[in-house]
Amino acid sequence: MRIRTRIQLIIVISVVMAATVGLLLFLSIHAINEASRKAGIAAEVVRGVVELKILTSEYLLHPGDRSLIQWRSRYDFVTKRLTGSYFRSPDEKIPVNEILKNLERIKTVFNKITINMRKKQQPGKQESAISRALQDRLEAELLMKAQAAVSLVFPLQQKIQAELVTTQKRATFLTILLLLALTAVIVAILLWINRSIARPIAKLEKDIQIIGSGNLDYKVGTTSKDEIGHLSRAFDKMTGDLKETTASIVELNKEIDERKQAEEALRESEEEFRSVFEDSAVGMVLAEQDGQYRQVNKAMSTILGYTQEELLSKTIRDISYSDEVAQGSDIVDKLWIRESDGFAMEKRYVHKDGHIVWGAITVSPVRDAKGKTIYTIGQLQDITERKQAEEKIKASLKEKEILLQEIHHRAKNNMQIISSLLKLQASGVGDERVSDALMEFRGRVQAMAFVHETLYGSDTLADIDFKTYISKVAIQIFQTYKTSMDRVKFKVDAEDIKLGIEQATPLGLITNELVTNSLKYAFPENRSGEIVIRIRAVEQDSIECVFSDNGIGIPEGLDWRNTDSLGLQLVILLAENQLDGTVSMDRRKGTHFTVRFRHEENQ
Repeated sequence: MRIRTRIQLIIVISVVMAATVGLLLFLSIHAINEASRKAGIAAEVVRGVVELKILTSEYLLHPGDRSLIQWRSRYDFVTKRLTGSYFRSPDEKIPVNEILKNLERIKTVFNKITINMRKKQQPGKQESAISRALQDRLEAELLMKAQAAVSLVFPLQQKIQAELVTTQKRATFLTILLLLALTAVIVAILLWINRSIARPIAKLEKDIQIIGSGNLDYKVGTTSKDEIGHLSRAFDKMTGDLKETTASIVELNKEIDERKQAEEALRESEEEFRSVFEDSAVGMVLAEQDGQYRQVNKAMSTILGYTQEELLSKTIRDISYSDEVAQGSDIVDKLWIRESDGFAMEKRYVHKDGHIVWGAITVSPVRDAKGKTIYTIGQLQDITERKQAEEKIKASLKEKEILLQEIHHRAKNNMQIISSLLKLQASGVGDERVSDALMEFRGRVQAMAFVHETLYGSDTLADIDFKTYISKVAIQIFQTYKTSMDRVKFKVDAEDIKLGIEQATPLGLITNELVTNSLKYAFPENRSGEIVIRIRAVEQDSIECVFSDNGIGIPEGLDWRNTDSLGLQLVILLAENQLDGTVSMDRRKGTHFTVRFRHEENQ
């Protein structure tokens, strides 16, 4: 049952009880008042009857108009009281009727006596008056009836008085009983209120104090379905929400502390940045999107010759070299549209006094949390002296390149002259063996000449494109021995490998010896075949060159490492001593020589 319903029920019961008690008390008081009023009237009747008796005696002793008027007045008063609606019960009406009869007889006798007395006093009428004896008898009867009336009135008064006492006792008993009943009802209501309202509220208050002390895991746990139960469950829900809120507050405080720490770190970082910015040995600037400087340091002013205030009134375009303004603007614009995260470049600036200042500039965007660029930060290092030194070095290198190219050109020409002399000498010698020896020597000279020719024609003077170089050597050998490349195919399968002159020269001589050997001995009697040179990079920065032909091959009994052939001796000597590598030979399916050496770049 809800507390509101209980309170309404208590109010209804209280009102009913109060109305009942009030009504009963009212009836009791009314009964007492009626009995008291009746007792008063009875007392008045007794007093009137007694006074009537006295007035009767007085009139008989001293007749007069005044006594007569008093007697009649008192008689009317008594009869009026007795004939009123005061005495309704049968027990009261009987003695009242007896009294009234006596009073009526008293009136009749009294009237006869008064009439007789008046006749005696009027002249001429004495004879019509009653005798003295009858007069005495009437007076005696009158006094006797008056006494009888008094005798009847006193018992009536006592009876009515007794009824009054009884009524008072009953009223007193009823009042006490009602008070006891009312007390019992009040005690019952108080006990009910204590059990169903006060004690649950006290328990709820105690539970709230426990929760208020910080124990958010405590549950009120009231299962009643009234307002206290709803309130208890609301407290449980509130405690749960408060626990979550407390956790959120703890997290919020933690986040606030972290934010304060971050702000402090940011402040320290800004101070450090300001210190680094101002004290940096390189020029540093912060610039807007339109190129306007928003902050510059002392080093920047020193590099360009302007004061910091003067630079703040200028843009990047104002101090940039005119030929580089458009290029610089395009690159900077990409930072603001997020097409670039920064750039570094070397560009020219115009010093305040007009001379050119070379600077190495690095620019990065500074973006907000949404990724929008708010300004750019640039670092400028004065590289004018370095640029001047580079120009001098480039000029010197250019001179050396020209000189080196001239050396290679002259070496190539000298070797071409030697090659031509050897060719002339070989054609003029009658001995075929001497001629062949001279032609082989000429081939070796040609191989070395091709190194200088390739270097002279390349972009760099340190590296040689080995595939191109080998092809030239092989083609020259085919031409020397007048071998058709349709009968003996030649193929170079080479990766893009660059070699220095120290490795290209011995490898070119090895190629000359092995290709010459294949053309001289692998394809007798105009046999057709194929010569393949494969060059590739292998593990540990090594290069492997495989020279193979599908000719008749080297005889099984020939010890190629201990042969009298100068060509094979040169191959072994060049591979192992000049290249610090290895050479091996495979006789299966023709002849295969494999040369492996460590690649030394730019040597």
